[in-house]
Amino acid sequence: MRHLKTGLIVSCAVAGVISLLIVARLAYEFAELIMVNSQYPSVSEYYEMACSRVKIGDRREDAVQALSDAWYHGECDYLSGLEPHFIDDVFFYGPPNRPEYARMVIVLSKSVDGTLIVTDIGTAESYRLLEYEACIPPEFVQ
Repeated sequence: MRHLKTGLIVSCAVAGVISLLIVARLAYEFAELIMVNSQYPSVSEYYEMACSRVKIGDRREDAVQALSDAWYHGECDYLSGLEPHFIDDVFFYGPPNRPEYARMVIVLSKSVDGTLIVTDIGTAESYRLLEYEACIPPEFVQ
């Protein structure tokens, strides 16, 4: 009976330590998120910036150049070689090389008479990274 009590006490102590480690990790991640959010503009501010530089009807090449200050640019090329041809360009802003905190600006383009023309500009939070896994490095989605 005494061994059972000792085993139970040890099990409870181990569970307590594990719980404390989990809580500490969550607190660290929450503090990091707050720090990142306080240092970088919001997604809506990046959207406003993108809309001030790129307009619906602009050539895709001009849009890519206008947003070249992003720390990452991914190209999602759909139906390449076919008409109509669609490309989504994904630009990462926010903390450099931290995709989990990325503020994404997305520019959609469609071919019109052989030229890719911007048809929409949008944004996305980093929780939507999976939607673009075909056009961003695999380590961004992990």
